Amino acid sequence: PTTFAELENAARVLNKDGVAGFASRGKGAAAVTQISSYIYNYGGRYLEDGKAVFDSPEAIEAIRYYGKLLGNYGPQGVTSMSWENVMPVFQAGKVAMWTDASVFYGQIVDPAKTEIPAEDIGVAQLPRGPKDDSPFIVVSWGMAMSSASKNKDAAQKFLDWATSKELAKEGMFTNITMARDSAWADADVRAVMNPGLVETQAHAAKNGFPFDRPFMSSVGQARDLIGEVIIESINTKGTSSKLSALASEKADAVDELLKADGEYGL
Repeated sequence: PTTFAELENAARVLNKDGVAGFASRGKGAAAVTQISSYIYNYGGRYLEDGKAVFDSPEAIEAIRYYGKLLGNYGPQGVTSMSWENVMPVFQAGKVAMWTDASVFYGQIVDPAKTEIPAEDIGVAQLPRGPKDDSPFIVVSWGMAMSSASKNKDAAQKFLDWATSKELAKEGMFTNITMARDSAWADADVRAVMNPGLVETQAHAAKNGFPFDRPFMSSVGQARDLIGEVIIESINTKGTSSKLSALASEKADAVDELLKADGEYGL
């Protein structure tokens, strides 16, 4: 599927014989990172100019769509599922399509952990939405040295090794998706890497929005609040009459967090 309409239809068709047509994180706060791409592709955002805007019409439409997909075609108990719960269901061949972080690719093609042959697992770009084609591309986790370190030379050597081009390439060969562009562009890596994964990374790097959650200090609390809206949508299969009001209530609460941290309107 290349559009959200096609994705929904594929989920409907594939949802049979004990196999869920579609899966993604449904567990409240955990779902925030994965629904972000859907919100962006509907033209919405979590924050704009230091204010919560996930109660906009565009964001609400995306949350309804995500809820409809998971509510109608997701695995049983999906509102209690994060990636660690969805993964074994996919590995057992009980989920047809799954949207999540590329870092899990190595585990879903590992023959010791999955019942699905690697050649039967495809990777594709997230379908474009009604208004955009901008999936999240997560901000890479970083490493740093404490100024109080008593072993600065050793710490620097570790950092140099851990962030090196050589280690990035080695990671890619073991299906660990690394942050360095050079590793993705390496000819040896591209010769063995799933071509769909390579294409997806290139598309996200060029077109993606670089945050998968609200960029704010109290992000954990904000995720809990947004997660309540997501669960309401999933439980009602996207039909909740109170979704907009609930989103506005939670957006106001996130604004209060921003104010408390001195980040509101920035």
